[in-house]
Amino acid sequence: MDKRIVSMLAAGAVLLLIMTVPSAAQVTPPQPLPAERAGSPTYKGVQPTAYPGNLDALLSGTDDQPCYALVAWGWIGDWTGEIRGFKVDPPVGITEGPLQTTISDDLKYLSWMAQDNVKVLGFVVKGGPNFNVYDYVPYSYSYDQSLHSPLQIVGQAPRRLVLPQISHYSVCYAIIGGTEGCTPGYWRNHYDRWFGYSADQVFDAVFGVTYLGDSVTLGMAIGNPQTYGAFAFHAVAALLNAASSEVSYPYTEDQVKSMVQAAVASGNTETTKNDSPALRFPWTLICDKENQDVQHETLGIRVRARSPEGD
Repeated sequence: MDKRIVSMLAAGAVLLLIMTVPSAAQVTPPQPLPAERAGSPTYKGVQPTAYPGNLDALLSGTDDQPCYALVAWGWIGDWTGEIRGFKVDPPVGITEGPLQTTISDDLKYLSWMAQDNVKVLGFVVKGGPNFNVYDYVPYSYSYDQSLHSPLQIVGQAPRRLVLPQISHYSVCYAIIGGTEGCTPGYWRNHYDRWFGYSADQVFDAVFGVTYLGDSVTLGMAIGNPQTYGAFAFHAVAALLNAASSEVSYPYTEDQVKSMVQAAVASGNTETTKNDSPALRFPWTLICDKENQDVQHETLGIRVRARSPEGD
């Protein structure tokens, strides 16, 4: 309960009026519409949930921002950190900033792509009388396609479900850390700058997985990507970035290890490498200003220096 205190001068005295403004947690949210009304999942397989009405109208008279309301109502996964968000009305594409969006020519589909230090939490896509909520909290996707509004009922006999144009949309996201990191090529050429780990430690033991066997070390994994694969190559670099006090990396060591464990358990490590911001071409700063054999990246803008070592 948020208490707002308003001071008023009355008859020579200060009168304090306490006004209470409800939060979203005190508002009863609507029940979702039948699953068929939500329509098809996104390109990445995220299934929307359709709700009646307009989110802004539901929150009228409360002191909560829409993104925090989505968490409070359980419409997207729990997120305890700071949440940022914006609404786009009318629906147009956003081409600058931490998150870019594109609207299809027929105004029925939305695509998005986020910078690597951005965690997308959810989308609200409004069209017709209802809106769809997309929950991205459980995922580490850096892009997705084919988001849309709920299907609208047209006619009675026979009844048809049609996809209306998007009237507006909102996105909720979080900045998840720093914007620096060094490439695998850098780390395999600078074993003396590893912090907390050594090249002779066994890969599987460090990450808590059964993947490369008992004899393959961190140094072997990062030194021989042609033999042990790109996933292990990038996983070691991500872990070293997270462990280094000289690098402002957006993930912790435990988070990197958890991503690696989940990927190995899924049996689809290559997809995880491509989809995971922590494992896909980590951001690169000039870790060694005298070393020009480092690939440099800054927030998705990639400049490849001449280098024989690969990335």
